[in-house]
Amino acid sequence: MQIFSLHNHSNLSDGRDSVMDIVLHAKSIGLDAIGISDHFYFIQNQTSIIQKQIGVSEDFYSKDTYAAHKRIRDYVNSIRRVAESVDVKVFVGAEWSVPYNPSNFHFSVMKQIKKDFGFDYIIGSIHAVDDVYVGTNNEITKSYDFHRKYWQTFSLLASDVFDIAGHFDVINISGHNRQREFEPEIDNALNLIKKAGKIVEINTAYCVEESYWFIDKVARLGIPVIISSDAHKKEDICHNFNKAEKELHNRFDNICLITKVETLDRVFTGKRR
Repeated sequence: MQIFSLHNHSNLSDGRDSVMDIVLHAKSIGLDAIGISDHFYFIQNQTSIIQKQIGVSEDFYSKDTYAAHKRIRDYVNSIRRVAESVDVKVFVGAEWSVPYNPSNFHFSVMKQIKKDFGFDYIIGSIHAVDDVYVGTNNEITKSYDFHRKYWQTFSLLASDVFDIAGHFDVINISGHNRQREFEPEIDNALNLIKKAGKIVEINTAYCVEESYWFIDKVARLGIPVIISSDAHKKEDICHNFNKAEKELHNRFDNICLITKVETLDRVFTGKRR
């Protein structure tokens, strides 16, 4: 079996290690392929808490379009240079947040950037609801309205901008798992994701026992899943992969688990350079 890992962050955003260090570590632990998926936030204002947290950000309304594109080009090229110097398959990816109150304009810009710079895949994630960071543990993030809007927003990951619906259970950082209260919103999102042919990420950085209620729905719909570790340091690449894979196979007979590079090529057919 050829094992790969796609959700990894380098020091080009909020990760600790360089792209080269990540790739060499991936080779040392026996991976046949590795993906770099650093953060880009498509946001509508300069005061966003997210923009302050992550160094790699782009603002739709920036007048300095050349500078914005240069940063993206530098990111893509830096990964490709490493890829050319090693005997491990390296994918050029990114993790893009769903913008706050996105319009068709926002998604069209994201789609064009994805095409122009030849990304192999894009992980779509929700990091904030309105201007409140999902990872904050307070009364707002525990509230019914916050969780409801999170699951309503999750349906936007069915957009053709994204290939993978990222870390669905990051919302549980709030310390209050209430996903069962939003079954209609979750069912709607998953049906749209299935119809759009997307992949759901099982993120070992967040996956807990309560996550399997959601995963069960994914399995029943026949939506393919991918195991990711959301590594921000090289030692966390493939963290808990074996445990996650065992849990999935023990629970579901009909789950489509993407663990082989050949399967990845099939899923992203037509997107190889």
